[in-house]
Amino acid sequence: MATMRRREQTSLHLLTAVAGLGAALAVRSALDRGYQRKTGRSPPKNPADPTVPWRSALLWSVSVGALVGVAKTAARKGATAGWQRLR
Repeated sequence: MATMRRREQTSLHLLTAVAGLGAALAVRSALDRGYQRKTGRSPPKNPADPTVPWRSALLWSVSVGALVGVAKTAARKGATAGWQRLR
């Protein structure tokens, strides 16, 4: 019985990790494309690059961090809810 519970928990952790990673990659990719479309330039990948202004580097970092964090949280929450419905 304990082995089954442990196996279920491991599966749930794996599912939520994959869901969070997938959501993060999808949002990051969408943000990159949106930035390129809007500005005509690639997003600032390296804030240490002297051609990247502070404002651009900070705004990009905050935007990506916040939106990827929200997407990961929502994906993990949704994966957990789906798992519990299946059980």
